[in-house]
Amino acid sequence: MTQRENVGYKIIKSIKIDGVEIVLGENLDKQLSKYVTWLFIYNRYQLGHYFVDKDDALIDFYQRVYKECIRVAEDLKRKNKNG
Repeated sequence: MTQRENVGYKIIKSIKIDGVEIVLGENLDKQLSKYVTWLFIYNRYQLGHYFVDKDDALIDFYQRVYKECIRVAEDLKRKNKNG
């Protein structure tokens, strides 16, 4: 598998949920903002959250995963209720 990068950040973790991919990037060359989380939607990295501390970035990464899971579950509930 090839290593992905975006604007100098190496993608070190990713989870895809129903067409939305949440990614964690790392750029150890930067003094500030060594870590970032993005949503990867429609072949674009969007809505970046930048961090100095890796643990803070990991917390944000998993919070974004959780929010996306909730969104998908709510969509399924609506479909089942209407359908």
